[in-house]
Amino acid sequence: METYLELGNTPGIQIDLSEAFYVKFLAKETNKSVLSCTNDLLKDISKVNISLSGGLDSQFSLALAKELKKDITAYTYRSIWNGTICNAEDVYMAQHVSDINNIPLKIIDIDLSNFFTRNLHFNYGKQYANFSPQLAVHLHWLDILKSDYGIDNILMGGDPPLFKYDSENKEHKMRMSDNFYHDILSPYYLFCNKNNITCLRDIYYHSPELVYAGFKNNIDVVKKEKIYIENDGRNVKIDDNKLYRSRSPYRTDNYLFKYAWYNNIIEGLIPQKSETTGFESLKKILASESGVYNQFDMLYRFPMHDRAPKTVGMMLKNRKSIVGKGKRGRNIIMPDILYNLYKDYKKEIIKTEANPVNRYKFDF
Repeated sequence: METYLELGNTPGIQIDLSEAFYVKFLAKETNKSVLSCTNDLLKDISKVNISLSGGLDSQFSLALAKELKKDITAYTYRSIWNGTICNAEDVYMAQHVSDINNIPLKIIDIDLSNFFTRNLHFNYGKQYANFSPQLAVHLHWLDILKSDYGIDNILMGGDPPLFKYDSENKEHKMRMSDNFYHDILSPYYLFCNKNNITCLRDIYYHSPELVYAGFKNNIDVVKKEKIYIENDGRNVKIDDNKLYRSRSPYRTDNYLFKYAWYNNIIEGLIPQKSETTGFESLKKILASESGVYNQFDMLYRFPMHDRAPKTVGMMLKNRKSIVGKGKRGRNIIMPDILYNLYKDYKKEIIKTEANPVNRYKFDF
């Protein structure tokens, strides 16, 4: 397995998957917009394949490709468990989005029961730094697109670079969702690198200019919408003597801010009340059949954990001494230019008296 990744020819990010497990951002100041920087990135790609779930992220990827006048073919998958379509809402949205954009859409069935009962998810495990059964299905999906449709590139719905702010933290340190880069982003690129697919899942990190423009867009959203993402780690009293940092039910929910982030670049995306993947339905099916709340995890997630001890996430889980007893963290290396953007973001929140976008989040 590769242990080092760079995204883009002139990379905007470096990811180390060894025991060093660091993420290094590279940024270069620019007056260009995210759209203009993306145009520079995709200038030599005329035909773009898009993995379209119909969710906000993949909608935006489609909107980008369309805005840049690319020749687009969209693909989506229908996940089926013993005759039940688990992601029916996603398939409907993908069809709806492709129809209103006049984009051809190919729908491919994936038999989840066959996939999991045959333990095919293990094939996409440790060799791609992956310990998620859901992500294994996504890699299997890319495998199908490569073998059956011969794709050589894939534009997927990635997560944009979002600043978060903790109003209770008096030091106001910048915090990043650093586990995302090791545990979610990396497996896609490891898989695509091995299978000769140009992966464009997270285009915002494919050049230093895109990194800068992407983070700067957070400030523009605060100015325009007067909202921000707040890290929700509020102190909750458990007895007369102790306080602890709670995983409050009002955890940070990026969706509303992310919609505004996208809308500030390209308007017209279809908002949704929530984002699902179809696995929520499968988890409910397995829980109702077995009477075990986390039956999905028992059958499929935990065995993957056992087979992927050298992934960054599992190294940290199994060897807490790396980052301190009971603490889970990563190594993030940020240039001063991004710290300065964060300071401006923080000032804009205070100046505009912006409101956090936290919402109640269900875990199922």
